[in-house]
Parts: sequence; structure tokens; C-alpha cells
Amino acid sequence: MGLKQLLFLFILLTFSSSIFAQSGKINGFVKDSSGEPLPGATVVIEATQKGTAAEADGFYQLLNVEPGTYTLKASFIGFSPLIIENVEVNLDQTTEINITMREETFEGEEIVVIAERPVVQRDVAGSQANINKGTLEALPITSVTEAVGLQAGVQGLSVRGSGTDEVGFNLGGGSLGSARNNGPVTGVSLTSIERINVQLGGVSAEYGDLRSGLISITTKEGERDRYTLDGLIRVTHPQQKNVGQAINDPNSYWLRPYMDDEVAWTGTSNGAWDSYTQREYPSFQGWNAFSQQLMNDGDPTNDLSPSAAQQVFLYQHRKDMGITDPDYDLDFTFGGPVPIISERFGDLRFSTSFRRTQDVYLVPLSEDRQIQTTLQAKVTSNIASGMKLSIDGYYNRLTGTTESQTGNNDFFDSNQDITTDMERVSFIESRIYASDYWAPSEQINRRLGVEFSHQLTSKTFYEVQFYAANQENNTSPGDFRDTTNVYSIGGVGFDEGPFGFFDETSSGLASGMRMGVGMSTARDTSRFGYMSLKFKMTSQLNRINQLKTGFEVIRQNSQANYGSFDKVLPSGRTFSTWNTTPLRIGLFAENKLEFEGMIARAGLRLTYSDPNIAWYEYDNFTDLFDSGNASALDTAKVSDVDPQIVLQPRLGVSFPITEVSKLFFNYDHYVQLPNPENLYLVRTEPFTNTVTRVASPRNKLPKTVAYEVGYEHNIFEDYLVRVSGYYKDLSDQPIQVDYISRDNNSYSVSQPLSYGDVRGLELTFRKERGQYFQGEINYTYSIYSAGLFGTLENYENPFDQRNYDRLTDDNDVFKPVPQPFARLRLQFTTPNDFGPELMGAHPFGDWQIVPLVTWQSGSYFTYTGGGSIPGVLYNVQNRDFWGTSLRFAKEVNLESGGRIGFFADVSNVINRRNFSIFNSGLIDGNDYFDYMNSLHLSSDTWEEIGLENQRVSGSDQPGDYRPSDIEYVPIEVYTTLPNSGNSRALYYNSLENKYYQWDGNAFVDADGNYVDQVLDEKAYINMPNQRFFNFLDPRTIRFGVRFSF
Repeated sequence: MGLKQLLFLFILLTFSSSIFAQSGKINGFVKDSSGEPLPGATVVIEATQKGTAAEADGFYQLLNVEPGTYTLKASFIGFSPLIIENVEVNLDQTTEINITMREETFEGEEIVVIAERPVVQRDVAGSQANINKGTLEALPITSVTEAVGLQAGVQGLSVRGSGTDEVGFNLGGGSLGSARNNGPVTGVSLTSIERINVQLGGVSAEYGDLRSGLISITTKEGERDRYTLDGLIRVTHPQQKNVGQAINDPNSYWLRPYMDDEVAWTGTSNGAWDSYTQREYPSFQGWNAFSQQLMNDGDPTNDLSPSAAQQVFLYQHRKDMGITDPDYDLDFTFGGPVPIISERFGDLRFSTSFRRTQDVYLVPLSEDRQIQTTLQAKVTSNIASGMKLSIDGYYNRLTGTTESQTGNNDFFDSNQDITTDMERVSFIESRIYASDYWAPSEQINRRLGVEFSHQLTSKTFYEVQFYAANQENNTSPGDFRDTTNVYSIGGVGFDEGPFGFFDETSSGLASGMRMGVGMSTARDTSRFGYMSLKFKMTSQLNRINQLKTGFEVIRQNSQANYGSFDKVLPSGRTFSTWNTTPLRIGLFAENKLEFEGMIARAGLRLTYSDPNIAWYEYDNFTDLFDSGNASALDTAKVSDVDPQIVLQPRLGVSFPITEVSKLFFNYDHYVQLPNPENLYLVRTEPFTNTVTRVASPRNKLPKTVAYEVGYEHNIFEDYLVRVSGYYKDLSDQPIQVDYISRDNNSYSVSQPLSYGDVRGLELTFRKERGQYFQGEINYTYSIYSAGLFGTLENYENPFDQRNYDRLTDDNDVFKPVPQPFARLRLQFTTPNDFGPELMGAHPFGDWQIVPLVTWQSGSYFTYTGGGSIPGVLYNVQNRDFWGTSLRFAKEVNLESGGRIGFFADVSNVINRRNFSIFNSGLIDGNDYFDYMNSLHLSSDTWEEIGLENQRVSGSDQPGDYRPSDIEYVPIEVYTTLPNSGNSRALYYNSLENKYYQWDGNAFVDADGNYVDQVLDEKAYINMPNQRFFNFLDPRTIRFGVRFSF
């Protein structure tokens, strides 16, 4: 019997019920006012079936409590019942509630108190944040990603410098991730969320298949005795999504040469434009010459007058760039007891959520907007004493335009995504004005889960969870073009191009805009799914010792089928396929020891990973991948891939120094299944019948070893100060390596040769409690470095290999570059009776003002003015990024017990222009160099790259810009002035450090006031030519209403 069979036998013998609910626990002591214990006092969680009795010394403990906010009730004969409200329970944490009861003075008396959770959580041995629904409701954010991204060490869903595919993302107790690329599926209803737990380090051994943090979302359950409705409606008035010039402005880059009467008829080189203006636009011969060319081409069917030709050009550039529809969020959660049968079936209750978002694209594409629809449902029953069953379903449909031309699973998600793919690439004009350069795409995610928990005794319970999920991808061209004549001028007919998908050759008039071929080449019909089964048993062996053991089985089913197709240009188009069912098994055990001066979490996880596939055996320079030889792979030798077994120790220790401070550290090993592309892919180019890339399921699992040490302190009662340092060692990461044979055949293969490390420091100052003020400021200083074992290109010919090794920088270590960032979140609330009373109400009461400020240090990059210079690396730094958001909200409490709030969310409050040269509307490399060379960088920078006498020095940084309403004033730099000049420009003699102007006859000293004005206004900066893409951050106001009944 093999190892696989033994593992399955272990599971079958252990398994006795059906991956598990998230939980924490509550404990403490019950005593009277003199400090004497009250043995036998009962403590129950109201509205649940959980309760316990105090032991002889008054100690009580409630296990298996789902994260949330609860009310406790303590009772004892002869004492007034004590109601403790606002008891918060977090994932895998102990909430300590010590209860002091007093003797009953009159019958029926109840005492109500509000629990205050300690600011420093003594049993947490890692950096983490808990975002409750109240905080989530108050933030001017639109998604889970934005809420999580406000924490120290987190950017978006990237935790401590690692990719989002390395983060665990759980909804309820199960993973909500894509089996295609390991990325999270983040379309979650905000009104369904009870709380979000973000763990940056010290993740429990029960969690596997992650390498950098865990995000756990707990959703609401329906209440047993009443129906509730929570809703959110948020709308952004239709507005331009860029700042400044409209995309189809007559003076924009792609239109002005053909519409400006100064040059449109006789050409851009007719002398009407100076050389600087000509450099900013495409050259054009003029409509007169173009019309004459048509008249002389021997084809009378296309003869057009100059004015008619211009009209056709405008027709082919007729795309409406105006935004007339709003962006919006609709989000509702409704729940309560299931009618009629609730009491009969264990307080059967439900919660169902609907979320729909619309985001209109900056530029209309094959789809002019992204729409995401999410449906969530949960049914819960306490089927018997100590037993709880939950069934939940999840459905998410995302539609929009794919960002890929090769079938990869990428959507245009932001304005920056769009502009990035419309600069320094081919066919920019087509990408903007044609409708179908990229294909419409759809992704559907479904998940069904069953969770069962059973409290065997007051000290022991087990949890079982089963999930089945699938992802469906559909990418293909949209509607075909109507090729009949739908537009006619001067007796010449034209079809509806550039609209509609057209797979034949077609070009636009005059500019040559591509209107066919290379359009919507992406194809994707991939299907991915998984089934997971998890069992966990938790036993409180004694007051200080909790043992947790369990197993997890995950079976994936991947049917990948995606690629690129073009009927006219088939060369270079590839298809990628695999059909696999890998198996992963995790066994874990973890012990939590809670002493007075130390709380320790020691765990061990065993991961068994079986690719469950037979894979090819070949030499590195095999002829299997020669051109035209793809069919040889069908007869190649294969052998079963051995499973991998990896042990991952996890250790976290917290040392409470005082009641208000603690030290903590954690040390953890993580491994993760890599992107399936790096395990199973076979990529073929059908046109040449050649395999161009293969994966390698024999590669080691990518590994992270993480360390963290930190200190927390509670000051001024409600404030938390946390300082933590971390280090992550990354190894066995896959990277593409090329092999080139003697006869120049080549292929690439995934190999685990990449390594890296991330280290950083995080500072957090947070006010976690407070009726009228809460907030947080955090700062993260992070450094990343990386390297590579081996080389990325390997030649069979030793001479070629020596030449490559001599010149390559493959083995250079990626220079560590600091990447600090910071976040500020404040929340001010006015008392409900604040201000004067008017008609029985306080109009200034219950207002909230929530400002958010984000800062990101400018990234470093290398600039040499062209080419490479040995030793020059990361020598310039981008301008810092600042983001500001603000929410104004007014809440009204209704007599019925519900509440309704009205709010306005303002983004980019200070109206700052965050300009990035790498996402700014560049046409080509010359456009990039024109911008960079116009900057007044530091003298040290110019000197380092040998341009100190050819550029003007100053304090500029990449990211500095010329405002759109300031006319461009070029500054030419010389050591000796030329014989003539341009009156528009300033001329700078770098040896004299002096400015001159050309007066039409000679160079004269420049007017000092004018020079100062040009320098102050930064009029000398040569902005990227697609002006309409320079700035993508308009101030935006979103109006909304939030209600709860």
C-alpha cells in the first residue's frame, strides 16, 4: 500500500461527519462584589444555545464561538442577573470577560454593562487587524480590497510585498480563490459582512496553500426572531474620468493634424506649425494631396474630394467618448427566520445578499463598462443541542473587456489598466477608436458549502466543512461588423468600420488606422473547479492548554483551453491547454498554551501534494520542441510524477509584560501550489505545429519562511501603539527558462530558480474605541530584493552560452529598494443631541466625517538617457503619491428601531494631480525621452549619466508636470549657442548658467521675470503627446444612502 492510499485510509478512519467554521472563545471568572467565586453561576450567549456553568473557583469558558459581537447573561441564585453587551469575539482569539455580580436588592432587577475589549490582545502573537461592520460602514470605500488595503503592511490585497496570489482569502470558513491563478475572488457583498480579520503574520497551522497572510471574512447569519434588511445604494454622477483634454477633442493627438485648418488641407509640414508642434503630432500630407492621390490611383470607386475625405475620416473616428451613465453600487442583505418551519427545524434561519456594481470605462471598448453581480445565501440551523449546520451558496458574474490578446484571464479593471495598454505600443489609434481591439469577456464563479459543528462536551468540539466551487471563463469576439455600405459620401460607400469585429484586412482613411486583423484575438473556454473537505477537532485539555488537530483534502479539476487566434496573421498565435485533477492533503496539529506571562501557539502542518499526472521525460535540448514537431509530444516517454511531502512548523509566542503591553514573535513555514500554468501547461503554436512552452509538475512547491517580532502598548486607555519588524525568505519560485538548440530551435520551461526576500518595519497608532472619535495612522517601510539561480537562456552551443554568460545580468541580485507607504484614517461622530434643537430634532447630531489620506513613496527606476551604463541602477525616483478621500454622513435613527444614513464620498479631495510617466499617454520611446530630458533633474543625476552640460539641473522628479492650461516653452541646452533659434524657446548656456532668447535676428539675454515664470509654472516640461491620458484622477463625488431595518 502506497503513501497515497495510507493517507486516504487515515481520512476514512478519522472522518465521521461532513472545511470548518471560524471560531474564537470566551472565558473569565464569575465572582461576587467581595471577590469570592460563584461556582455554578451560569453564563450564556443570548440568542444562541451556547452556555456554561462556572467551576469551583468561578472560572467559565465558552468554546466554538463564531467571530461577531454578542451579549452575555450571567445568572446566579440570589444575585441580580448581569447583562454584558458588546462582547467581541475574533477569529482564533480568546475574549476574556471577568464578571462581578451583586446580590439582588429587589425581584426582577437586571444590571446591564458594556464590555470593553482590551486594546492589547494578550493571546495574539502576530500583526493583525479586525475590521468590524461598524468601521466598514463608516469608510468611504467601495470594496473589501479597499478596506483591507488601509492596514499597515498591505497594499490592495498584497501583504508585505508579496503577490495577491500568495494571500489566503476566505469567505466564511472556506477559500474564495481562483483555481486558475490562485488569485482571490473579491466580489463580496459589503452589507453581508460581520467582520474582516487580516493576519499579516503568525497564521495558524490549520491554514495551508498560502505564503503571505490570511484575510478571513465572516458573514452575517439571519436572526432567529426577526427579519432584518441592510442596504447600500451609491451613485456617481456621469463625468469625464480623465482631467483636461477630452479624448476626442479636435486638438487631440490623433485628430488635430486632420482637422486643424492651418495644416489639415496642405499638410503638417507646410510651415504653419513650428518644429516643436510638429513633433507633438503625427505627420500628415494634407487632404488636398491625399484626395489627389486617390484621384490618381486608377480606382474611380474611391475618389473623394478633400472635404469628403475629411468627413470619412471623422466618420471612422466617430466613437462617442462621453460618459452618460453613472457608476453605481447596489448592495442588499435580507435575513431572518425561515417562515413557518423555523422553530421546527432548529431555529432555521437565512441570510441572502445581492450586490451589483457598474464601472463605466474611460474609453469605450468592446464592452463600455464592467459589471459585477454577486449573490450570496446562507441557511443555518441548530439541529440539536450543541450541533449547528450551515449551508451557503455564492455566485459571482463579471462581464467586461479582456485586457489580454492571448486568452489570459485579465479584465480591464481601472482607468490605469486601459491607458497602460494604450501607450508605447502598436496600433494605439485602433485601440482607442475601434470597438473590438479587445474581446468581450465573462467570468462566472460559483461555490456551495456545508459547515457542521458539534459540541461533544463543554471542552471538546469538532467542525466539518465541505466546499465545491467552479469557475467558468468565456472570451470570444463580439458581434461581427456590418460590411454593407452604411455610410456614403461623394458616391463612395463605407461599412460600419471601425465598429464590430472584422477578421479581414481593413484600414482607416488617411491615418491608416487598423480596422481589421489582430482584433479580438483572445479565446478562452477554460473551466476550473475544486472540492475541499476539512475536519478539525478542538479540545480544551485544561485551562491553559488547547489542542487542535485536523485534516484537509482538496481535489482540483482544471480544464484549461485558451489562446490567441487570427485568421490573417496566424504566426505567433499560441494555444495553451491542460486537463488535470491534482490532489492536496493537509494534516495539522496545533497546541495553544495560555500562561499568565506567556501565550504560545506551536503547530505543525504536513502538506501532501500530488500532481496526479504522468509527465514527459526529455533532455534539455531535445528535438521534441523543434519547429513543426508538436505531434512528437504525443509519443514522448512519460512517467508518473512523485508526490511531494512538506512539513511546515508554525510557532507564535506572546509575552504580556503588563496588562497594557506585550512582546510577540512568530516563525512560520509556508508552501503553496504555484499557478497551474507553471505545473501543467503545454503551449502550442498551431501555425508552425510547434510546442513553445511547457510546465513542470516536478518542480518544488514555492516556499516562504517568515519571521516577525513586535511590541504593542496601550496608552491613554484607548490607544494602541504597535511596532513590528518582519523578514520573509522566498525560495523555489517558478520562472521561465529558455533552451536553445544548436539549430536554433527553442522552447521555455518553468523552473524553480527564483528567490527573494522581503523585510520591513511597520508602525501603527490606533484608537480602537470611542463613541465620538476613532482612527488610525500607520507607516510601512518595506525592502524587496530578488535573484536567480542559473541563467534564463541556455544554449546547446558552448560558444553561444559563453557569450551569453559574459553579458547577462541574470545572476545579479535585484538591488534592494525601499518602498515606504502610510495611511491615515480618522472618524469623527457628533453626539445625537449635538447642537440646537429644531422641531424636536437635533440637525447637527449623528454626523460623521471620515477623512482618509494615503501616501506612497515614489518608486525608483533607472534612467540613462538611452542605452545602459554599468553601475547606474535605480538612480531616479518618482514623485510621491498622495491620495485623499472624505466622507460626510448623516444618520437618522427611526422610531421603529431602524436607521437610515445619507452620505457623500469625495475622492481626491485636494484635487492633486498624481502624474506617472509610466501611465501617462506616451506615444513611443521618443515621447518618453522628450519628457525625461525636459525635466530639471538633480545635477548629481545628470553628472552620473554624463549629461551635466546637456541638461538643466534642478529639483524636478519624474511625476512633475506642466499644467494643461500652461503653454509649452521649450528650453534648449547648449555649451555654445547655435547660429539661429526659435522665438518660442528659451536657450540655456550650461557653461555660463545663463538663459537667452531669439529675437528673430540674434540671441539676446532672456527676460529674468519671464524665465522665473517659465520655471515656476514648469512650462518647460514636455508632456506626453496623448494629453488626454496625462491625468486620470478627477475629483469625484459619490452620493449614497445606507439603511438598516
